[in-house]
Amino acid sequence: MNSALRTSMIAVVLVSCSTIVGDTPTETRSTRETMPSTTPETTDPAGRQCVHVTGDGSPVATGSVAGDALLLSVGLFRCADEVVVVGESDLNQVATAAQLAAALGGPLLHPHPQLAAELGRLKPLRVHLIGEVDVSTPPGAEVSRPDISAAVDLAQDALGVTEQVRLPSAPDASTVVETILALTARDRVVLPQSAPTSSTTAPVTPVIDPTAVVSGLARPSGSEFAWLVNASQPVAALSAAATGRAIGASVVAYDPGNVLGHPEVGSALAGRPIDAIRYVGTEPAGSSWEISALIRGLQVPGGGFHVFPAGQPRRYVAFYGHPETTGLGALGEQGPEATLERMAPLLAEYAADGSQVIPTFEIIASVASASATDGDYSEEWPPSSFDEWIRVAEASGAYVILDLQPGREDFLSQARQYEELLKLPFVGLALDPEWRLKPDQ
Repeated sequence: MNSALRTSMIAVVLVSCSTIVGDTPTETRSTRETMPSTTPETTDPAGRQCVHVTGDGSPVATGSVAGDALLLSVGLFRCADEVVVVGESDLNQVATAAQLAAALGGPLLHPHPQLAAELGRLKPLRVHLIGEVDVSTPPGAEVSRPDISAAVDLAQDALGVTEQVRLPSAPDASTVVETILALTARDRVVLPQSAPTSSTTAPVTPVIDPTAVVSGLARPSGSEFAWLVNASQPVAALSAAATGRAIGASVVAYDPGNVLGHPEVGSALAGRPIDAIRYVGTEPAGSSWEISALIRGLQVPGGGFHVFPAGQPRRYVAFYGHPETTGLGALGEQGPEATLERMAPLLAEYAADGSQVIPTFEIIASVASASATDGDYSEEWPPSSFDEWIRVAEASGAYVILDLQPGREDFLSQARQYEELLKLPFVGLALDPEWRLKPDQ
């Protein structure tokens, strides 16, 4: 068993319960901070206080869906009147179990060596087993084995809703998306059209389009917490959504291999601090800056977060020079608006092969000098010199490249003089190594 999971389970056993009314915790953060670490366990099942909103943003990635589900259960639930357990092989069953767990306000768990121990800790009144799962349940817990139709009816009764959304019999992206949207909204239930009728009937193999899952779940919400799940792991996404519903966490799917490839994910994450976003089932290395970029939502000209996006031919057509002289290139022969007008015929020609063309100002921000100037043989213009060009570029969807001819200065030191401009999503950097001198040149 994962050591972090084992440690968390031991720690949470010692923590008392907190009140939940319907699906909304009534306890505030300040209340939690002043509560004693332990309180006597109530003997009144109806008065049990089970959901524990910690705001923990640490990644949950034990290496298995079942392990992740246990870790989430340990972290969020001090007890649970209702627990749902389902296997991982049948996506229709998982979708059904997810909405039932969310409707009942309990965790969704999966077969695991530590499952019996977790059920013992939760002390459930009822355990609902979906599909052919063999589970040791605590003494006194009522056990039900509803089929998919009966489980949907239970969820519908718990929610008090009438609308049913029928899902395809062969699970696809809509199975994941529609289930998560429904269990989040709590105004409808979903129902697969058919399901295996016996343990000898093999479940239908799902065909999941991760891109469709990403776009389908990229919905802005008012939830405090957002959980990021891998769009290519549908069982993990459904499991996280079911358990996270207890604290109102929204589930957002993304592609760990191309975090910035789906700008719509940024809209779903916008408005939250980075520590309110939690990875569940995955922990990609080095992606925190990418998530920060998504949240800021500042895209490059032409759309998206990549200068050259995959699958979309994009070409940058630039006029080069310095705004204050005609001797260094065509850019200095007129102002920014006139430059765009002069570019227009060229842009059309360069777009003839179907490429998306971005008009570009390549501004020589520092010009190599034959004289020592301030000792570095490079004349640097202050960032304010380019204000008009920056303003016009932003308004017209143009890109700006700041070109450095550093002389004896190093590139990094000189680039830092333009740091505030380089933070803008439509400003990039060009380095002229032929104008980079050695200390004695």
